[in-house]
Amino acid sequence: MNAWTPDIPIDDEIAQRLISSKFPELGSIELQFIGAGWDNHAYLVNRSLVFRIPHRKLGADLMANECVVLDRLNRHSLPLLIPDPQYVTPPASDFPYPIAGYPLIEGKTADSVLWRDSERAKSAKRLGAFLKALHRVDVDVPFALGDELKRADLPFRFAKLEERLKSAPPGFAALLDKLSKTSLHTVANVWVHGDLYARHLVVDASSMICGVIDWGDVHVGDPALDIAIAWMFLPPNSWGAFLDAYGGVDEDTWSRARFRAMTHWLYISEYAAAQADEALLRECEFVLRNVMEGDQPRPSCA
Repeated sequence: MNAWTPDIPIDDEIAQRLISSKFPELGSIELQFIGAGWDNHAYLVNRSLVFRIPHRKLGADLMANECVVLDRLNRHSLPLLIPDPQYVTPPASDFPYPIAGYPLIEGKTADSVLWRDSERAKSAKRLGAFLKALHRVDVDVPFALGDELKRADLPFRFAKLEERLKSAPPGFAALLDKLSKTSLHTVANVWVHGDLYARHLVVDASSMICGVIDWGDVHVGDPALDIAIAWMFLPPNSWGAFLDAYGGVDEDTWSRARFRAMTHWLYISEYAAAQADEALLRECEFVLRNVMEGDQPRPSCA
């Protein structure tokens, strides 16, 4: 069984019944299936709301955390749009997981775009400024979750990947092994999105990143987990603009970000291949090229 295999069935009929019964204030429901990922089914409702329905226990737990944290983050003026969970229902006897609905962020996900590097580069400053703002939001709150999945524990993550690395491209395992010895993050933790890659970026009509979605992995942890978006989405010649907008990073943080991009690629490329997901496979090709060839040009780190 794959990690993304649902433990509860979701289809259009079930979604229609659940949303209609739990949110009668929405009136007659016009439902459009958007897609299904590792944790949730997503639906466009009445052309203006996105509802996410978990199809496995881990996804339900992540959604509950996401809704609480997004409520806090939406009190801050972040430079990109983020979801605002306005319709939330807890687990109930007729469905064991929470359901959440958000006003639609207009646009399309970045993985669905056929990018030129010059177009990707246009969003470098936006992404750097967004992460700078996010990572400066106060985290002194009682509900802040830490990195319970050990996403930023490099030796732990490397050890778990032994089987997957057997089928990795030449040189991949050796580079990842080298990066796994990078010093771990020891200074103050920050709010991190935790799963920032092309499918969780929203692009507007001018091919600029305008929003960041799917915050199920949000927690307080190592900023390198988010800084990895430079390796996963931006061409190397725009890394300088990204880092300038962010405020610069030290060499260890940059190396941990590269490690994160590589381990994320291992999981997402496996998922994309199993699902025959051409959009994600295309992005995986971009990520692999970046992480394997990205030493030149070297970004200027603070």
